[in-house]
Amino acid sequence: MQRHILSVAFGLLLASAAFPLTLADNGRALATICLPDNPAPAEQTAADELCAHLEKITGAPFKLAEPGQPVTGPRIILGNSKVTQSVLGKQLESLAPDAFIVRVSGQNLLLVGGTPRGTLYAVYSFLEDDLGYRWLTWFGTDSIPQQKRLVVGNLSRVEKPAFAVRDMCVQGGVPGARRPDVARFLARNRDQGPDFNFLGDAAPYGGTSHRYGRPPGIWMVHTFFGWMPPDKYFAEHPEYYSLIRGERRKSQLCFTNPGLRREMTANILKGIGETDPEANYAVSAQDDVGKLCECPDCEALVKREGTPGAPLFDYLVELGNAVKARYPKAFITTLAYRKEQTEPPPQTLKLPDNVVIIFAPIDDNFAQPIEDESNAATLRNISEWPKHTSHLWVWYYPNTYGDTLPLGNLDKLAADFRLFKKVGVGGLFPEHDTAGVYRSLGLADLQNWLLFKLMWNPDQDLQKLITDFTDRYYGPAAPLIREYSARLEADTRKMPERMSWNAPAAQFRHLTPELILWSERLFDRAEATVASDPVILMRVKQARLGMDLAALLNWDAVRQQPDHGLTRDGLIKRYRDTYIATVRANIDPKYVGNEVLQWHMAVKDELSPLPAPLDQIPAARVHQFTPQGARLHGRGRLVADPDAAAGIAAELDTDGKVPANLGFYDVTKKRQQHAWVGKDAPLVTGKYQLIPIGRTALNEQCYVWFDWTWLIQFEAIAQLYDRAHPDKQWEVYASVKYDGPGYGGTAPKNTIRVDRVIAVESAD
Repeated sequence: MQRHILSVAFGLLLASAAFPLTLADNGRALATICLPDNPAPAEQTAADELCAHLEKITGAPFKLAEPGQPVTGPRIILGNSKVTQSVLGKQLESLAPDAFIVRVSGQNLLLVGGTPRGTLYAVYSFLEDDLGYRWLTWFGTDSIPQQKRLVVGNLSRVEKPAFAVRDMCVQGGVPGARRPDVARFLARNRDQGPDFNFLGDAAPYGGTSHRYGRPPGIWMVHTFFGWMPPDKYFAEHPEYYSLIRGERRKSQLCFTNPGLRREMTANILKGIGETDPEANYAVSAQDDVGKLCECPDCEALVKREGTPGAPLFDYLVELGNAVKARYPKAFITTLAYRKEQTEPPPQTLKLPDNVVIIFAPIDDNFAQPIEDESNAATLRNISEWPKHTSHLWVWYYPNTYGDTLPLGNLDKLAADFRLFKKVGVGGLFPEHDTAGVYRSLGLADLQNWLLFKLMWNPDQDLQKLITDFTDRYYGPAAPLIREYSARLEADTRKMPERMSWNAPAAQFRHLTPELILWSERLFDRAEATVASDPVILMRVKQARLGMDLAALLNWDAVRQQPDHGLTRDGLIKRYRDTYIATVRANIDPKYVGNEVLQWHMAVKDELSPLPAPLDQIPAARVHQFTPQGARLHGRGRLVADPDAAAGIAAELDTDGKVPANLGFYDVTKKRQQHAWVGKDAPLVTGKYQLIPIGRTALNEQCYVWFDWTWLIQFEAIAQLYDRAHPDKQWEVYASVKYDGPGYGGTAPKNTIRVDRVIAVESAD
């Protein structure tokens, strides 16, 4: 659409008020859209978007004024022009980049905002908040109000966002063909930076408030080794790297080393100069656990500042000043990440105003909001950070990683965002590429939409927002979806145990057989309610996916419930069919879903008998865990095995070391115990053998691990932890099959297979 110029007499604009103002009637546009002279790209986008959406609403094609064309009748005036200046005066000068004004003045509707995005947001706000248009999902699901006669009243409001920086981490989840759709969806819901998370050209949407420079090896986080690669420096300068238990290691950096500081600062300044002198550059720890450094100088700084991150923060004061002297418009960002590293703020240091702290509470209890007592340390840390930085952002985790199981986290989301506003957070960056988000699993589409609304204004009524979305998205089934969501929220809040960022199925303790069956029956009713509408029916089925998976992962408990009315094969078929149809619709039309629950098809209905001597122990004291819910990393995989207790095993290619290693790990207390097969217990090849790991107390986060790599982890054992009896003792066993030349077997490669972990309650 070509560029147009407004030409109108000021006197007409100041005519007497004409409320209500009719913009269209009976399919005919009565108002003309007018742009200022030389409109910016975002203003041109605003005009194009307004024309397109008004036509969808009214059926009438709206026009832009031609250059120099006299305009009579109602006008929709976009952007900062002589006309809007004459009406709004100095009010325009004070508008922040994303703030805007929506006002009816005489025969004119004014939609104008700060540079560069405000006018575009004024258009989106008018369409959404005044006309009732909604952009509901990434994939073009719009809710369009039909109004042949479009009339607006005495509109007069000024808005600005609660958080100046609002963006989502979508890098990993968006397929290439969908990236323009997602970028447009983000813009329409007033998401603006940093960098639109690299979805493409943000210029049509007014760019972003911050962009990231990308020298080789550098992105937004975990960049120590991008600036100081160990392959280049470690051999000659091991002193640049962490001293851990008396040994220099390639884990983090030693920021009290003067040589490291000089070299790293030089590398950063060089990278800024060669890339973009007005961008952001990340200087943040590697994504690894443990202390940054234990050398005496680093430990002295830690003691002085009361935070394990003190050496880094001390360096950032120096770096920030050096960058400001050379590149006054560049910013340095770093993560406040992990309580054993950089989440706690320093006591005395104040960071320069070109250093941004991005608070990333990955150690939280993900089942509860930050203001819950279980997250007291997180609340204390984020509340203290504004004393030490001029720029505090939050890297937020809306969901856990791992299994896409139902979790009531909408109330938590709203509560946390209100807290961020109260604390003085200036930017929000939800990491939202977790499993299921781009496949519309569970209530992901509702959560996506809520994130945008609450990033703009966290004080909105959450229940009204939920009702708004669900009524439009689920139609007649909406009341039942809200009932399901409310129950899920309530049961999640009641759960006393902590939930980690990568929570396995075992940590979803709120998913009791009672909740699962109540939910399944509710979804039966919801599907029946919308059975005649295939589009809405599919959305209800998508909402059900997580609970079907919960039923499968808890099948032994679910099937013991009276009148459950479910079959395992029926759950598998429904889950697979819905999952495949969803991915085909949203991401890949050719998707066949070979990996979706294939392992479950091989699961036996009854477990094989326990081996001796466990077969002599009363059944009430014995608890078995099969691989359906195991956490498999890297090379770990599930395979069908008729010899396995449940018909499936967790398999891993290994190096064949003897003695072989496995053990138990208590995450909370960082305590572990090993078993050595081929040393403490004999190693048998080609068949499952029972291996004692030993006597131990459990905890709310613990697991049994296998091989030196720990790539197989049975975390469901944590379900046995009893908060009322934390010292209760258990004898833990694993059933493992070793094969391959390293173990003296006949298989062509070294592998282990684990078919079950067994915990026996101690009798004493």
